[in-house]
Amino acid sequence: MIFQNWSVVQDVPDEVKRYSRRSIGVDFGFSVDPAAVIDCYLNGNDLYLDELVYETDLINSVLAKRIKEHDIGFTPAYCDSAEPKSITDLKNAGINAKEAIKGHDSVRSGIDYLLGLNIYITRRSSNLILEFQNYTWRKDRNGKTLPEPIDDFNHGIDAVRYGVFDGNKPKMSAPNTRLRGALGI
Repeated sequence: MIFQNWSVVQDVPDEVKRYSRRSIGVDFGFSVDPAAVIDCYLNGNDLYLDELVYETDLINSVLAKRIKEHDIGFTPAYCDSAEPKSITDLKNAGINAKEAIKGHDSVRSGIDYLLGLNIYITRRSSNLILEFQNYTWRKDRNGKTLPEPIDDFNHGIDAVRYGVFDGNKPKMSAPNTRLRGALGI
């Protein structure tokens, strides 16, 4: 497994929702790959994740409807920049959709950033949990581990990267001491 710095929680605590920086990550998919939408709450080194959508065969209007069912308000939704038409469709549906900035070697940089966090995934996020359990480094034909991930079990994880990481820097990073005090940490 690439990620071992995660655990399952029942829900995102109210204190986390109240005091953390929130964003949404969106990875588009359609027939084979699912569309993945992940709610991200970041506070210092603690990242709480809640799977909102993980489905195939969603046209953009239906995807927008599914996202809006989760009362995200005007929370920024950072989307895969490879699909500008889909981002425009979400914007036209009233979602604060933005293009994720990938930058040089963004997959590896994003993974490295996520490896430095304490990640908490809600119990209902079954597909995201499955991804975190199965996302591994590629191996060459001799079984040697390569410094790049497999291209599988990554749709929710890609959405998380889009939601919290821009190119070579985190989107949200300032720790919130009020939250730490409220949680007793």
